[in-house]
Amino acid sequence: MNRILKLVFAAVFGASFLGPPVAYAQSWPQRPITILIQTPPGTLLDVLGRSMGADITEALGQSVVFENRVGGGGSIMMKAASSTEPNGYTLAITAVGPAVIRTLMEPPVGYDFDRDFTPIVMIGDFPNTLLVSPKLGINTVQELVAYAKQHPNVTMAHSGPGTVGHLAAIMLGERADIKLNLISYRGSGPIITDLISGEIAAGFPPYNPAAKNVKIIAVASEKRLEFLPDVPTMAESGFPKFFATTWLALIGPANLPPDIVERLNAIINAWASKPGQRAHFNNLGFNLHGGTPADVTRQAEEDRPKWAAILRDHKITDAPPAR
Repeated sequence: MNRILKLVFAAVFGASFLGPPVAYAQSWPQRPITILIQTPPGTLLDVLGRSMGADITEALGQSVVFENRVGGGGSIMMKAASSTEPNGYTLAITAVGPAVIRTLMEPPVGYDFDRDFTPIVMIGDFPNTLLVSPKLGINTVQELVAYAKQHPNVTMAHSGPGTVGHLAAIMLGERADIKLNLISYRGSGPIITDLISGEIAAGFPPYNPAAKNVKIIAVASEKRLEFLPDVPTMAESGFPKFFATTWLALIGPANLPPDIVERLNAIINAWASKPGQRAHFNNLGFNLHGGTPADVTRQAEEDRPKWAAILRDHKITDAPPAR
């Protein structure tokens, strides 16, 4: 009898620890969900997040509240997200900058993407595009390289220190063996304006629909874009495995329950697959993905050594990576 009582006690005692998490995951959510965003209200990332939030609300029956945590190239938002309870009530939309690039810089940002976060889904990316001034009469990457060899220190604009466009421009210079005069801008809009006027020769910003007013000679994506079908990739232009995109992913703090991850992943994949959704965001220059949580981890692992080498070799530190 004593042995039986011990077994019953052990079962009840164990259930006191195992029971609540299971019940909690099944009953989630019971209150509004907060999603942190690194950019100000009204930006494309903010618009994208609110579109997703509407579908999360419809699927789960709870409202989604957005908090714009601006600053530090996204690191302020990431620190806030990493310190929350893994209960599914605080999530974040991160980008390659704060998730990967900023963690490779000095001084340390105080979080580790692999250790401190749970990937949920890869939302998509802003593909970086290689642009040239229409005044130059250049139509291909090889023509740009030839021009740069004849005109050392040709001007190449990017969207700010430590951004994907900045690192992609450096990578192009190294792989093509050309010397570029890299110029930092605040976003892709001013770059396009100066390309139109001929103030600068080339640029490597994330895609902006206004780029159709200049010459787009290549995209730094793995395959051609649906909304730029006639523009070749960098690989097709003679630079194999030249990938540089500003990707976005939905994440939560470390140890987010798998049931919650699975539900959110399914909701976002369904949102991305809605009729007309891809075309709508393509018109804004965003390439929708979807997929599994493992896709986020894989992309971060692929990007980390590539960008780490450039950051180290060119001593790029303390630069806020942002779109």
